[in-house]
Parts: sequence; structure tokens; C-alpha cells
Amino acid sequence: NTAAGTWCNRQVPTGSFRASFIYRASAPLNPGDGLAVVLQEAGTGAVGDDGAGLGYRGISGAKVGFLINVFQDNTPGVFFDKDGSWGGGQFQKVPFPLTDRPVYVTLVHAALAGTKTVTVSAQPQLVGGARAFTVTYRDVNLASVLGPTAFRGVTSGTGNSVTTQQVSKFAFSSDDPLEEEHVTVTTPAAWVTNSSDAARGG
Repeated sequence: NTAAGTWCNRQVPTGSFRASFIYRASAPLNPGDGLAVVLQEAGTGAVGDDGAGLGYRGISGAKVGFLINVFQDNTPGVFFDKDGSWGGGQFQKVPFPLTDRPVYVTLVHAALAGTKTVTVSAQPQLVGGARAFTVTYRDVNLASVLGPTAFRGVTSGTGNSVTTQQVSKFAFSSDDPLEEEHVTVTTPAAWVTNSSDAARGG
């Protein structure tokens, strides 16, 4: 069983932002468990529970996270924990497999509207139709949960299954200030980044 996290040392604003990345999970047998894209205030050493905790549940202090579950015993799908209260499950099924293929993810947080829109696609350029999934979460107030800034990163968890999870072409842009960063991460066996301000936690 493993749990891991990687964090950028520089905190980012919790106002409006757009993030995108490509996720790929592969396993010789039953995959497990999944990954979370996280904003949190605990710092760059933060890491949560292994297995179904995705390295996210159990992180101390305020946090929010976009969660991807690939374990078949739970519902393979996604969930956005908008206030750090997630205890497990609650995943929304997407209309295509999340393993052994690239999965294209875009997260758009509109602070003024209080929404987080998630688009998950099996095709690049977020092509619509049967192979794309979009959901908008409402009453999202990241600043009230986290304060004006937070640490940004990725966590992962595995249980008895051996799964390679990769996050590539991670791009993040914020309105205040506008910034763009590309990070490549491989989990859980190793973290590989090309950003100068990334740190491994756990």
C-alpha cells in the first residue's frame, strides 16, 4: 500500500483559475486506487491515507481536491471535494474507461460565480459527445476554505494492486497573478517534474 504527494513550493491564489492535465493509469490486473489534484494549507510535506484515501483523505488542515478513482470495487469516476469533508466514495461515473488510455482533464474555477466546472474527455481538445463528461459543482468558495493562497499539488494512493499513474502536461493559470506552469509527474514509484519549484511530500 502506498500514498504519495508532490507539491509546488510557491503558493497560488485561490481565486479564479484554469488547470488542465493528461492523466494515465495502467495496471497489469485490477487497477487501484487513484489520484487527487489538491489545494491545501498543510505545506509541502503533506500526504494522506493510502489505498482508497488517494493520498488525500487524512491530510491535516484545510484542503480541497479533484479526485479520480480507478478502483473497480468503488465506482470508477471523479468527484470534487469542495470543503475537505470527503470521507470516501461519492464518485460520479464517466462514460468511458479511465485506465490504459490518456484521459484529458480541465478544471475551471469561477470564484465570482462560485462554481467549479470539470471536463473529462477520452479525446484531446476536449471533443464532446459520448466520450466526454462535464459537471459543474456549485457553492464553491475556495477562499473561505483555504484563505487567499494555498499549496498546489497532486497526491496518489494504491492498495493491494500495482498501478502506474501519470500526470503530464499539467498547466495552471490564475487571474491573480496570471501564471502558467507545466509539470510532469509519475506516481507512485517516482516523481518526475520539470518545474523548479516542485517538492515531494511523504
